[in-house]
Amino acid sequence: PATPAAGRILTEFDKAAEHEQRRLGEPLGSLWPRAVEKSNKLALLYACSENASEPIVTDAAATWAVELVSHLTTRLVYLASRWVCENRIERTYKRLSRIIEAAGPEGITKTVLVNKTTSIATRDRDDTLRTLAESGEVVWRQIKRKGRPRNVYVHRRYSPTTAA
Repeated sequence: PATPAAGRILTEFDKAAEHEQRRLGEPLGSLWPRAVEKSNKLALLYACSENASEPIVTDAAATWAVELVSHLTTRLVYLASRWVCENRIERTYKRLSRIIEAAGPEGITKTVLVNKTTSIATRDRDDTLRTLAESGEVVWRQIKRKGRPRNVYVHRRYSPTTAA
């Protein structure tokens, strides 16, 4: 059994999970229905740890379960969105984007990028870099320094003109 407040919390989470499933669509949205099942199980485990002989799901148990599962599912969706790909082109796009983002605010030169992605054909890499730049995911920037300027790719996360 659950308290009325716990029932409301779990019901609201069920509605929120359905909304997220519709909002994200396939394939990432399919992670949210399982989140509801997990929150119910965790709330029950919490209740059993409080009172093993007569467990009652309280609002504290429901809140804890919903917050934990929401956080973990949101994180899973984020990671899956960065790594799961439907085809070779998308895999190359995401891989280059991750490499450029990992370079940080200093960016990465094309030479270093080429050395990190030797398994990608030159034409595919160039096409993908062009697509990343056109989409605003990556910004090409020239860094002034002593001698020749340095040309780098910088992820939009670190670009002051496109940072969101």
